Amino acid sequence: SFLSTILFDCYRKHSEFDSSSKLFVNSFPTLFPGGIGDIYDEKRGETDNAWWAKHLLKYYDGRFERHKMFALYAYNMLLRKENSKSSGFFLKKFLGSDPFTVDDLQKRIEKGDISFISKIQHFSSKIRGSPSWWRLQRQNLTTWMNYHAQEGHGPPTFFITLSCAENHWGNLADILANRIACNNLEMSEKLRARDYTAMAQAARDHPLLVAEFFQKRVETWLETVGKTVFKIKHHWGAYEFAKGRGVIHIHMLAIADNMCVMREYYNLRNDKEKQVKYIADYARNRLFMTAEHPAGSTKRNIAAPEGNAEKKDFMKSVQESFSECRNAEQDLINCVNGCSMHWCNDYCLRHSKFDKKKTT
Repeated sequence: SFLSTILFDCYRKHSEFDSSSKLFVNSFPTLFPGGIGDIYDEKRGETDNAWWAKHLLKYYDGRFERHKMFALYAYNMLLRKENSKSSGFFLKKFLGSDPFTVDDLQKRIEKGDISFISKIQHFSSKIRGSPSWWRLQRQNLTTWMNYHAQEGHGPPTFFITLSCAENHWGNLADILANRIACNNLEMSEKLRARDYTAMAQAARDHPLLVAEFFQKRVETWLETVGKTVFKIKHHWGAYEFAKGRGVIHIHMLAIADNMCVMREYYNLRNDKEKQVKYIADYARNRLFMTAEHPAGSTKRNIAAPEGNAEKKDFMKSVQESFSECRNAEQDLINCVNGCSMHWCNDYCLRHSKFDKKKTT
């Protein structure tokens, strides 16, 4: 935390931290043979630390990205150095050359003097990931919504979540195959053959590459589907990572060019049936949202158990890009089978009175 860094700067020498960090870096002999290229290598010069970490994480053989501890160490090191620099400025600006002790701080708080804590909370908003930083982002989002409302753009009308299907995307598998080919040719060939186990393992070993690929897909989606189908004019998004798998995803608020639709929906508020029909027609005709299967009643094109189509017949559509499909109608059917249907299990949120063996 920012406070612990300030106290650290006040009551410990920087050399102690530097020496312990150096020992930590030297515990990676397979990453830095002989210490060459590490953060303390004098031949490296005065290269920016952030650039150094980014360069290594993108190193051609991928050994730094695959290492389970290096990314955590690099982030911790950069954050500590940034906090140390900021805390030094904080101490000089707010406390001068004679900072008070921890005991003095506790006594002030007991007497109701929390001015020091307030200053820290305000200043720590610059520390990415801190509670104060997230509060600042919430305030920025509120300001963003108020601004667009005053400009006549309207409030956000879409809340969109985009998830990462890293174990299925063929384009991502090819990129990973090229990255891995220099040190694991067998794994590279499995990726090109779309081996699911290999794809899952490669995605876990190269989270940075997966995250960058996903971000590029989000940008492409916004420039194409987002602008043309959803008519999105302005958006605000936050990337997050799932706690269990660490997979990247994004939650997004979007302001679309659909104020006439929202206004008409509001005007029909006294007639619920007309209101529901109006918004349902908008969702169906403009956004192509429907609960009906595009295959109609053709069982052989619907995923089991409601239909007879087998998994191998439709999972390929998830791996291919749209430009590779030869039949748009069949591709839509396959995408619905692969992405919009599932077997109910113990994690399903359906009420227990329903049969767990049915699909939803």
